[in-house]
Amino acid sequence: MKPLLTAIALLALSSAAAAESVNAKLCETSSRHAIERTLSSAPTKELVKYVEGFNKGSYAFNWTISGHDAARQLGFGRRFAVTYGQAAEEVRARLPRTRHFDAIIEYFSRILREEQTIDRLVGDKDRHFPAVVYLRALQEGECLFPDVLRDTPTAQAMMNHLALAYPEIKEGFSSEPFASIYDATVTYGRNQIKQNGSVSIYRLIEEMRRAIVKSTNPNVATAPSISPEPPSMTPAVPQNKVPQTKSTGSGFFVTQVGHLLTNAHVVGGCTTISVKNSGGQAGVAQVIAVDQNDDLALLKLERRAEATAAFRIGRPPRPGESAVVFGFPLSQLLASTGNVTTGVVTALAGPLDDPHQIQISAPVQPGNSGGPVLDGSGYLIGVVVSKLNPVFGDVPPNVNFAIKASTAANFLDAHGITYKSAAGEKELPIPDIVAQARDFSVQVLCQD
Repeated sequence: MKPLLTAIALLALSSAAAAESVNAKLCETSSRHAIERTLSSAPTKELVKYVEGFNKGSYAFNWTISGHDAARQLGFGRRFAVTYGQAAEEVRARLPRTRHFDAIIEYFSRILREEQTIDRLVGDKDRHFPAVVYLRALQEGECLFPDVLRDTPTAQAMMNHLALAYPEIKEGFSSEPFASIYDATVTYGRNQIKQNGSVSIYRLIEEMRRAIVKSTNPNVATAPSISPEPPSMTPAVPQNKVPQTKSTGSGFFVTQVGHLLTNAHVVGGCTTISVKNSGGQAGVAQVIAVDQNDDLALLKLERRAEATAAFRIGRPPRPGESAVVFGFPLSQLLASTGNVTTGVVTALAGPLDDPHQIQISAPVQPGNSGGPVLDGSGYLIGVVVSKLNPVFGDVPPNVNFAIKASTAANFLDAHGITYKSAAGEKELPIPDIVAQARDFSVQVLCQD
């Protein structure tokens, strides 16, 4: 869904003149003296103040004015205006008819955590300083990102431009981290233009910031690729070796071209990952990306999916609402066609108040991990992740946790995956919800 065109303008990167000016000179002359100003923690403090204001109800999120107008009204700087624009764009894309403050706060908080990481990288000049300098110049409006349709310079050319713009610190520049960060951002921009026809400068800045953070955090990384299966759907293995299943989990399709979502711990340490639907059709999946922090993994199967899960938008989970879990628990004991359990959402946070998870009372067992949690309308509200272990000899009854659908959506967004979303409150009979879930859910087998 494309954002509505409002007072916050999206800067489509289609101007050859803009690209030529960037290629000729990275930034305006003033940028040469902007290092101390742009690499301070002051803009991060602006974000902290705004998020705290949200939580206290002190600010109303006004998506009818530009980020620059909001920054002026609040007495904040220009980088805040860009961040505000990112949040406004995200809200328009996901919540076109409502203003849901929890989702906005969560999105801002994620940006805030990334900004704090960027600020901590300032001292690491050998590896990340060039990328941080370039990011800050973009956020301060002193540079435009190179045109990603044509005339895009190479990462090494951009390094040369950086060195010309900042001669006093060029000795500390190292090309390898910047090259990977720059290339990842350009690739993202090209893919967005191919899919949507344009890309906003907000999204490019956000992607660059995320790429910088990923380059410093081994827990947020792209997993090694696993060779896809042959067209026969039979895994290619040596004749004298049969794959042994180490563990199993659950997953579900998020695109019709075969993208699957599951838990990172379900696919960790696997030589081969097989998936099997309730009808017994099997195939070998490739790991596309893994986020260890939120325990999510994106897989790709080389065949189309008949159905996909629909992410709920516009309404956050509420304590007491229905939670329907579908998956493939205890695969050696229970039915291979999948199992369903029901309960309610019991809390809007996970262990130790983890804001990225919800607590549910629907029973889960080993093998449910990575499966969908659906609401009473059949829309996705979570991804099963864990259950509370026995405490002091007692077994807590039905204290189970799921990753919020909004967190899973952010993970898919970060990797350019377009997924189905839906709004509405029409209740469905449980058997109808189960029938839908069975169509888009699979068992995930970790094999060695």
